[in-house]
Amino acid sequence: MSKRKTLAFAPLYDDFYSFIERTDVVPQLHDSYFPFDECIVMMLTGKVAEMAEAIQNSLYERWNIEEYITENLPLHLIRAKMVEKASMTLLDIDFCTRRVVALGPIEATRRHVSDLIELRRAHANLKESPSGGDLDLNIVDAIQKGSTCIINEVMRQSKGSPKSINAAICLSTIGEGLIKARQPQDASRRLEEAASLYRDLLGHVHIDVARAVNALAKSLVKLNETRSALIRFGEASSTYEDCNASHHFDSIANLQGMANLFVTSGDFKAATALYENVISRKQTVQGEFSVATAKTINDCAVILAKNNRMDDALVRYEKARMTYERALNGLPLSMSWLNHGESAAKCGFDMALINLNIASIKSKKGDVSGAIAAYNIGVQGLLKYREDLELAGDEAGKNKNSSHIRHLVSALGRIASLKLKQGDKIGALETYTSLFKEVDIESPTVSRLEKAKAHIKCATIYRGSVERDDNKHAIIHLREALNMYTDLYGANNNDTVAVATSLKQWEDEHNSKLQN
Repeated sequence: MSKRKTLAFAPLYDDFYSFIERTDVVPQLHDSYFPFDECIVMMLTGKVAEMAEAIQNSLYERWNIEEYITENLPLHLIRAKMVEKASMTLLDIDFCTRRVVALGPIEATRRHVSDLIELRRAHANLKESPSGGDLDLNIVDAIQKGSTCIINEVMRQSKGSPKSINAAICLSTIGEGLIKARQPQDASRRLEEAASLYRDLLGHVHIDVARAVNALAKSLVKLNETRSALIRFGEASSTYEDCNASHHFDSIANLQGMANLFVTSGDFKAATALYENVISRKQTVQGEFSVATAKTINDCAVILAKNNRMDDALVRYEKARMTYERALNGLPLSMSWLNHGESAAKCGFDMALINLNIASIKSKKGDVSGAIAAYNIGVQGLLKYREDLELAGDEAGKNKNSSHIRHLVSALGRIASLKLKQGDKIGALETYTSLFKEVDIESPTVSRLEKAKAHIKCATIYRGSVERDDNKHAIIHLREALNMYTDLYGANNNDTVAVATSLKQWEDEHNSKLQN
């Protein structure tokens, strides 16, 4: 660093870098964080870039800078919240040309797709922010034009013929990216082109053909083209079989996608058979008692439950729980907090959700005691997961909007309601007290509403008691419920008015008794 000669490493601004205006001004920021991306944008595109001319004595130095610009400039613009300029860059023909030349067609396409997805995400966040900004940008149009721009450039630079492997990879990459960008119509068109091109170049029996057809099926699912999607899933499955890749990850995922679609269409017999096949393959590839197998069994149970196949779903949930338990017993302690899909903490959270789902089904089937027991196990699992997060220094452990906290509040509410069904009023009050501790002003609306309803339930319990002081407790809980309903929905809301009316009636009765 002591031998460094320059103040910046960016290229000189000239006509070659005209895809972005020279007069761009980096926005003034007043936040506490260091504006790294804003500074990089300024160095790559502004007047500061002229300072770098002195070191650009060789083609090698110029090429390194060009590679950095074409690879990273759009992402720097997006992170600097210069969304409109990032869009202009990704749609610029000159920039797309330079990107393909500098990075090659495959890497250029991959980067372009990644940037377009980030652009969409940044635009959505910007629209939701109080300050707004760049709201006039048509993000759908920008993604479509950006995709077309990079495709056209890859086709143009393809050697000999536009029908090349690079072109096929480009089309399939763009298609899969468009699915993530929630544009399935364009995605299906690009993926159809990619599959056709792969067949022409590689023949019908090739794993890349199967992958392209599988991606096409996913896009058709998004379009609710169930019949066409099933045909494509079947075609991909046959191709995987012909390639002797039936136990490949993509092949198994393809079968699972087809099984989910059969469930959605109501063909439970075919779906069950396919899920058995998927689970069998997962057991063969990753072990009978592996986390991957447990996840698949759980996925099957979720699909069955959503389609009111409660008995089958309950069996699957219990098997998934047992498989998770066996899988966790085989995990070394060193994996307890790795950033890994099979970490013990994450699996513990999954098991807690499974227990909550088991409890929900048992409740619907009338097994109140079994439901309460399963809910209690699930609650303990969620509390353990929160403890693990806090020990690891993860802020999600304290975030009231985190999914595990929302599940915890909901589960406590269900336990209390079920205890009321059993006539256990004391147990219900104790559970509601635990719920109150989990909800505050920072909690999401659904959790605060759960707390407000719990106050009404507590008020009703105390109201029905013969103890003299319990009427005071009933009024206190109902007053708290009224305050929460007013904060959530306003004083004129029907529910708020109903609670206020009941509260006034109770207070009048209480005061009347005191006077007598």
